[in-house]
Amino acid sequence: MAQAHQPQPASDGDLDPHQNEAVDAALRRLSIPAGGVPPEGLRTQAIAATGSGGGQWSSRP
Repeated sequence: MAQAHQPQPASDGDLDPHQNEAVDAALRRLSIPAGGVPPEGLRTQAIAATGSGGGQWSSRP
């Protein structure tokens, strides 16, 4: 079986500290648990206030 890709923490200098924190929190939530990917898949939701730059980090690959 192929090794699953594990998300890497945000380190892009273009993001503000609070944006890096939001990206890191979302990636932690999307990390594959010890038992493997649950049947319903991995999902998370991030809510950013207007003007906080959420569009910048939500569109990052």
